[in-house]
Amino acid sequence: MTRLLTKGFGILLTALMLSHCGSPPTSLPLTQFGSLRIVAMDTTTIRFIYLEMDDVVLGMFTNPCYLAPVLAGTHKIVISDGRGAIDAKMVDVSDGRQTNATVWLTGDGPYVGKKAPTFSATSIDGVVLDLQKLRGCVVLLAFFEHT
Repeated sequence: MTRLLTKGFGILLTALMLSHCGSPPTSLPLTQFGSLRIVAMDTTTIRFIYLEMDDVVLGMFTNPCYLAPVLAGTHKIVISDGRGAIDAKMVDVSDGRQTNATVWLTGDGPYVGKKAPTFSATSIDGVVLDLQKLRGCVVLLAFFEHT
């Protein structure tokens, strides 16, 4: 019985090969590429940035930097100034187009173990919150960006 199944499978395989089933494609899909321009902004001039893309360290670049070719798709970029300021974002690179990414690297902080800078803000209720008035209290500030 096993011999008969093996022979039958061999005949089926030969028939499939003769009917071109499983033959290689005549052309491979084209890979799509775009380019990426990254500008790091700050209150001071940033001449060089350190760049990671998709968790791969790419190294140091002049600011702004231009990368080409970049595989089309969504990429995670992490930019730092080498002094502690860092920003990360997701960027969508389109085929045949330049994608612009602007990141903000602030030279302020980190303030661990240091006196916090003077800060005040207005809550959504219209109440002015002043950090000076909260001295001695534990304060947690959470900033969100919505684009």
